[in-house]
Amino acid sequence: MPYIVNLASNDRALYTRSIESLSIELKRSEQLGAHYVILHAGSSDDTRIGIQRMANGISRALNEVTNDIVLLIENTPGAGKEFGDRFEHITDIMVRCEQYDRIGMAFDTAHAHAAGYDMHTKKGVMTTIMELNAVIGIEHVHVIHFNDSRYPCGSLHDRHETIGKGTIGKGMRYILRHPLLSEKPFIMETPRMSIEDDLMNLNTVKRYLKRKV
Repeated sequence: MPYIVNLASNDRALYTRSIESLSIELKRSEQLGAHYVILHAGSSDDTRIGIQRMANGISRALNEVTNDIVLLIENTPGAGKEFGDRFEHITDIMVRCEQYDRIGMAFDTAHAHAAGYDMHTKKGVMTTIMELNAVIGIEHVHVIHFNDSRYPCGSLHDRHETIGKGTIGKGMRYILRHPLLSEKPFIMETPRMSIEDDLMNLNTVKRYLKRKV
């Protein structure tokens, strides 16, 4: 979804446009043969009110577009007034939506690290994934955005980095090899100047998969 969308906005015009935009994307995704639409959690002066407003907006869009597309809410770094940096926020949105079976999560590793979930060490990764499973339910996590982070844990800065070269570093290996995530699709959103950068990241991932953790 476009970043300009904010389904938690208290600006009536922006809120209405955001719902309309989501409805359009749900229809377009079906035409493309996609399975999911990914939406960032919103921002609000009041997180509690913002979560309810977002759930209401999602429900309206899903009521209007009754196809098989699953909406995935992506966790955020938590900068400024945005919520969705805590797993509990994602759950609170999901359970308030009328169509719970059409709601899930996209888990961004860099965003989680920036939000304060330690992904740098094996213990940190294990603790984070355990909490993700306990709060969200791993069955509701459909996609992993596999990104290293340029800034340290808890920085609230959303800057992705080359796999293994950021502050998550070796933690990327533990994420990739975690048994609860082994059947999930991983998507890299790493910095690139050309396809060579993508291939470099992909080769790093292949090495991680061959190496014992």
